[in-house]
Amino acid sequence: MATSNVSLSDSMRSNLMELQRSATMTGSQPSRLSTGIKITPALDDPVALSHTKGLGQRASDLNSLKNSFGEAIQTIKTADKGISSITSLLENAKILVTSSKTAAADQTSSLQDQLNEIVSQIDSLAKDTSYNGRNLLTGESDLTVSLNETGSNALTIKGTDIRASALGIDSLSLEDPKAIDSSLETIDSAMNSLRSTSNTLAAHMSSISARQEFTNEMSKAFSEGANKLTIADLNDEGASLLALQTRQQLGTISLGLATQSQEAVMRLFG
Repeated sequence: MATSNVSLSDSMRSNLMELQRSATMTGSQPSRLSTGIKITPALDDPVALSHTKGLGQRASDLNSLKNSFGEAIQTIKTADKGISSITSLLENAKILVTSSKTAAADQTSSLQDQLNEIVSQIDSLAKDTSYNGRNLLTGESDLTVSLNETGSNALTIKGTDIRASALGIDSLSLEDPKAIDSSLETIDSAMNSLRSTSNTLAAHMSSISARQEFTNEMSKAFSEGANKLTIADLNDEGASLLALQTRQQLGTISLGLATQSQEAVMRLFG
């Protein structure tokens, strides 16, 4: 017995194609609603996906840069605290030297010992003032901070030696009035040097902090840009899903009506 081919009317074929399109579009909506992401495979929107990856990578690079800024700032703060502590020791030394002017002869030796101990503590403090293995107060290392993610713009902070010998306070003497006056001048000069070093560090920290804030805002901008290209609007996606489901229902009804219509015509020739 010969088998006859089933022929579809234009109306039925149109309704079937519309149902297929609706089914395809509806299939991606639940995933977008559950993940909150509107672009996943490259076929969804290859251009947008490429831009998204570029923006995401730039944001990631800037975030890494922010971490280096934070480390640099902490290194500078550590050095500044060291300078502050050494300044306090020098102030104590100045008090000792000044008091030696009116001290009895038998007290001079004791005052000299105390002064030598302060000088020794200044050396020890300068050597111990390091952060993450980097010391800016011994003149043995510098700090270079990249200001952009490519490293083409950088700031180098020179280490400054503020140990006793570098400050000239390693041989303070209370031997006689002339030596005492010389020691006071040397201490004042050392304190001025520390103040200058502190001001320089403060200026560097201000520059890095400003760059850190700028980089943070740039990172946010790139992250937001990437999100706008990929993050789904749940309200829009929900409304779209409802519209597609309604379209499918109407398509099913239309296909049923078209089928009934074709069956009615065929019965006329039955």
